Amino acid sequence: MPSRKAVQGIGSVEIAGRLLVALADAMRPMNLTKVAAAAKMPASKARRYLVSLCRAQLVHQNSDTGQYGVGSLVLRLALATPARQELMPVALPVMKRLRDELNETVSLVIWIERGPLVLHYEESDHPVRLNTVTGSIMPIITSASGQVFGAFSKEEEVAEAAKNELKQLIKSGKSRYLSWDDVERMFNEIADRGIARAVGTVLPGISGLGCPIRRKCGSLAGALVVTGHKGSMDSRLNGTVASALMAAAKEISRSL
Repeated sequence: MPSRKAVQGIGSVEIAGRLLVALADAMRPMNLTKVAAAAKMPASKARRYLVSLCRAQLVHQNSDTGQYGVGSLVLRLALATPARQELMPVALPVMKRLRDELNETVSLVIWIERGPLVLHYEESDHPVRLNTVTGSIMPIITSASGQVFGAFSKEEEVAEAAKNELKQLIKSGKSRYLSWDDVERMFNEIADRGIARAVGTVLPGISGLGCPIRRKCGSLAGALVVTGHKGSMDSRLNGTVASALMAAAKEISRSL
């Protein structure tokens, strides 16, 4: 058979793609020098591309720090995933009912390449609003939602992302875990009891409980999370919130 010629692409798009990959892999905002170095191109060239990517909302530049991060359009594309089509119709009525029952914020979190992403949330009527926003990327080790993926997902990319996060935590001096063995022990304990808990590790005074949502085949579809204020929310592992959350997660799982 005659060989088929490779289809010629558009070089500038591929170059822009290198910058997006560099920002996604970093999982945190970076200045121009670091972005350019990660994409292996001169800073002057990277800057021109970044200007256009910002205009297209594929990249966001913080007006205060000047650092670059993934833009809102990327998050919107992430939200237009099969996971949204699969989970939302089933989870939404259960989330609303759980929110009304507990009067706490209930979130649905899925895994994307950058980490645990808040797909949707139902907010309580507490006077102090929680910092839960659709499209937010949550930490894996310190948040209840992230811990669900660390404990129940079998995907290697989750473990690799958690290891990279641990390195950053240790480097910043903010880690309560000294080694990956410590983190694995924590994940194993969560897997054994079926529920994750984080108290004050993402935001001071905020508690979170998270449970896995599973498909019929057993794979992890997402996490159902309840967050509230430490002083008012029952964050006990055997408390009323935990019991209601586990029942709601199982109800969603049965419908997938």
